[in-house]
Amino acid sequence: MPKTLALISLPLLMLLMTSCEGVFDGIYDTPVPEKPDTHIDGNTVEGTLYIDANKWDEWHYIDLPTLNSHVMKDASYDLNQDWRTYSIPMPEEGTPSETVTGHQRPGQYMYWFDGTIGQTVKGHEFRYFTPAPEQPAPTLWSFAVHRSEVRTNGGSAWESSLTDISKATLATCRNAVFVPDEWSETDVWDDSRQMLLQLIPSQGIRINKVLGRWLNLGVMPDYVIDSHVFFLRFPDETVAALQLVNHLSDTNKRCCLTIKYRYPLQ
Repeated sequence: MPKTLALISLPLLMLLMTSCEGVFDGIYDTPVPEKPDTHIDGNTVEGTLYIDANKWDEWHYIDLPTLNSHVMKDASYDLNQDWRTYSIPMPEEGTPSETVTGHQRPGQYMYWFDGTIGQTVKGHEFRYFTPAPEQPAPTLWSFAVHRSEVRTNGGSAWESSLTDISKATLATCRNAVFVPDEWSETDVWDDSRQMLLQLIPSQGIRINKVLGRWLNLGVMPDYVIDSHVFFLRFPDETVAALQLVNHLSDTNKRCCLTIKYRYPLQ
């Protein structure tokens, strides 16, 4: 999650973000008051998903074909009951750490992040790696979210210039360049215990960095939403449209994502 930071030191920033929920209540974007109704057009469903993805140590998965099959049987089906949450595996106590990396192995990658007052994060330095089990996932899933990060099940993503998801069709992305998931060991921050030392461990995992652009940390304390419609193409060549419209709960807790979706596109 190392996005652009400014006007405050990284340790203080992260301390405020994780332990001071509610301090800045009222100065964020106004939460969406009502979720729009689910719409069915042929075999295409357009609806709104909501997930509390605030915790650092959880991935939340959803499978769009399964969800759509439920909606087709019952148009009033609660879209949010299909989310499946899996914890990020942590290294077992006593697991020896390694001071070399580059092997793309599952585990925790400890980095020191260079954040100084009034400046952006200039960079980061690797400290050590501790092995851990691979991230578990359900048998069927389309995409998963961790705070602002996203991973896909063999999919690839493209950011369009659209801001109205109802206009998203297959023709919209005819000449798009879709980007698959890629390995990351600095983005999925999963533990805050050493933040004051500017040491933040990240899960080693493949994520989709295009989709991850939908929520960026701007000037403290604001998050900035990219309101464009993102297209997600799956291995079976079906395509979904996704649009992040809010990142706050009704009580202004951050990383509670309201996501419009349209699937499958025709």
